[in-house]
Amino acid sequence: MDTKTAFNQHVTQWNNDQDAPWGQLRYKIGLANLEEWLEKRPLTILDLGGGNAYDAIPLAKLGHQLTVIDFSEEMLENGARYAVSNDVANKTTFIQSDVDSFSEKINGQSFDAILCHNLLQYLNYPLKTLKAIHEHLNPNGIFSLMITNPHSETFTQALRNLDFDAALETTGKKTHQVTTFKVTINRYDESELRAMLKTTGFTFQKLYGVRAICDYINDNDIKHNPEEFKKLVALEMTLRDKLPYTLLSRFYHFISTKS
Repeated sequence: MDTKTAFNQHVTQWNNDQDAPWGQLRYKIGLANLEEWLEKRPLTILDLGGGNAYDAIPLAKLGHQLTVIDFSEEMLENGARYAVSNDVANKTTFIQSDVDSFSEKINGQSFDAILCHNLLQYLNYPLKTLKAIHEHLNPNGIFSLMITNPHSETFTQALRNLDFDAALETTGKKTHQVTTFKVTINRYDESELRAMLKTTGFTFQKLYGVRAICDYINDNDIKHNPEEFKKLVALEMTLRDKLPYTLLSRFYHFISTKS
């Protein structure tokens, strides 16, 4: 099954994951990380592979102008409704496009910031996409790259699932099958991603971790408890930029600039 078909067939499950405590954590932490780098003035921001705009809408509510590009028509329609319900339809533009064709769809436009969250691992030619992103970023612009951490798979299998065979199997593997979409993704560790960013012209600024604790907790009920979830959010917010937690988190979150 190709990635586009897989995404379209599993939109409901994706939405459920977004609304679950671990999904809420992912967006809360990502937004907090970004806010440390975005200027207070209204910015033009591109969210590449932005799906139903869960990353984009909070930024639009802060006053920024968002362009969301995704290949899934259904996700974009959901995003447009989400924008209306949050009174930011005038600050969000939705464009349907494959990643390889997005440059043509934006007619040479450049942006103050570009987001590439949970996308790069699905691509066959990530360097090509990173180069295109670099071209469409304004000088001194912010590039936000969020991507799964391959090491977290090993910890998750061993510590949460107590499946030591599965943990051993994940060690050193360069690909992984995603449970939600049933597709295979590429796995890159921190050093490989830093090298990719450097090769394509970006200047690395900071690495954050997203969900350093949550994914290793086996008891999901406690995550659904409002009071306990509030404590978990506070803990994750404290650890998001501290070693070794950044290297153990479910997602790497790289902030880079175009010098």
